[in-house]
Amino acid sequence: MVIQSEGYSSLIEYLCEKIAVFSPTESEGHQPMTIRLYVRYQMVEQMSLLFEQNKGLIPQEKIYIVEEFDKALDDLYEVLGQNIHNKITESQRAFITDFAGLLKNLFDAQLEPV
Repeated sequence: MVIQSEGYSSLIEYLCEKIAVFSPTESEGHQPMTIRLYVRYQMVEQMSLLFEQNKGLIPQEKIYIVEEFDKALDDLYEVLGQNIHNKITESQRAFITDFAGLLKNLFDAQLEPV
């Protein structure tokens, strides 16, 4: 289970350390997209990539992965709080892209053949 792993705990700690990126004092982004929408987009992108790279996954495994991504998404929304409704800035976009990629790496490690 990725969400229960030490790697995931470290990823959440990393998010908490970098939370200032999401500070409302940072200038509002000129993007029409909110943080919430971009987070969802990145999670779907990473999950799609994971499925594409692991075509042998059975439906139950895919469902498990979707549930894990949903839990991670809930955690991310909880940490970001009301900031998720703000327009996204470039620095926030970069952070979220990196965060989603790191989350996918945790799944990659779990799916690697032993």
